Amino acid sequence: MKEHKSLGTKYTVQHWLSEYDWKGSLAITAHYSDQFLHYSKNQDKERLWSKAIGINAQFLDKLNKRVFGNAYKRFGKKVECLFSIEQKASRTHMHAMIKIPQNRTAVEIEENIQDTWIKTLNTNRDIKISLNDNRTFRQNFGGYITKEVGPNNTDCIDWNNSNLPVD
Repeated sequence: MKEHKSLGTKYTVQHWLSEYDWKGSLAITAHYSDQFLHYSKNQDKERLWSKAIGINAQFLDKLNKRVFGNAYKRFGKKVECLFSIEQKASRTHMHAMIKIPQNRTAVEIEENIQDTWIKTLNTNRDIKISLNDNRTFRQNFGGYITKEVGPNNTDCIDWNNSNLPVD
């Protein structure tokens, strides 16, 4: 039982992601600024993690305001999304899947995401956005953004900023 639980962490998260309807969503890989990374290399992992969560929160706050306007604050309307943070020796960056809201086209939300990321403090222009246009791509990207999930490392998912409706 113990072995199944440890091995199952990554697969449980991946299975849960595969059950979510990601059709009509964008896959994003974006880098934090080199200045942030240089400063944070001397920080412990928890401090770096905390700073990355803060940057994601600022980005998401700006994006939600831009996409939903007053409905974001008044009614709590938010984009459906999942964030993960990858901490590599070379560059710390985030991966995300953001569902395209019904009131936006893929082109509009892609432009909103790119512009908002660039205007968020401690980010850089290195951002890649792809449309999740088929199930295989969504499954592969779901596996890709959870590649660091394991029994001792579930914190690569940024649960603080992820927003997925629960049935």
